[in-house]
Amino acid sequence: MKKIIQTLALLLCLQIVKAETPVWRIKLTIEQKDGTKTVDYISFIEGGISKDSLKNTRYLISRFDRLDAQQQDNNISLFTTRIAYKYRSICDQRTTSDVPYINEVSVPTKLIKKITVQSISEEMNYTEIINNLTSTDTAWMVTKPVKTVSAKGDMCSYELYFHGNNDELAKLLVQLKVQSKKVEESGDSSKVEAIIKKITRFKVVVIRNWTC
Repeated sequence: MKKIIQTLALLLCLQIVKAETPVWRIKLTIEQKDGTKTVDYISFIEGGISKDSLKNTRYLISRFDRLDAQQQDNNISLFTTRIAYKYRSICDQRTTSDVPYINEVSVPTKLIKKITVQSISEEMNYTEIINNLTSTDTAWMVTKPVKTVSAKGDMCSYELYFHGNNDELAKLLVQLKVQSKKVEESGDSSKVEAIIKKITRFKVVVIRNWTC
């Protein structure tokens, strides 16, 4: 049964053609009006960014505003730390590594005096870990997953790496498999996304692959 599930998961991934969706990954220094300076990270896929305006703090604030987790105006969501998560991809069976940002903080734009971009990269075929992780998660993330599952969205696929299990997770997994099968017929992945959001509260790393 385990081999059958793994084969089905692999076939699901092979049917999905990844889209060339650009993502911007930026390392920057935030200087606040009270003199505080921090090195932070941010990434986003909406729109683009003018490389000719990277020294313009007002422009950068306008591009980063509303990127906080609650979609609140006049706040910027930043991450204070990067970590490495190594995993064996369900899609291509290759061992790879993702570097998610953790420890999310929200900074009101009115407190920002200056933004200095230290480095910037534009990547294609975006793969991201969607959990809102903190430093406390790094202990269980280095353990070997007890289960791996894939799920399909309307424009993306998901890879789930379970580092623990319980009855509630088992129920959510059953629901996820049912709704994932329905996506191909309806094109609506809202229920899949809602279930995955609940799953991310547990010791499960969820990787989203943007696809067409």
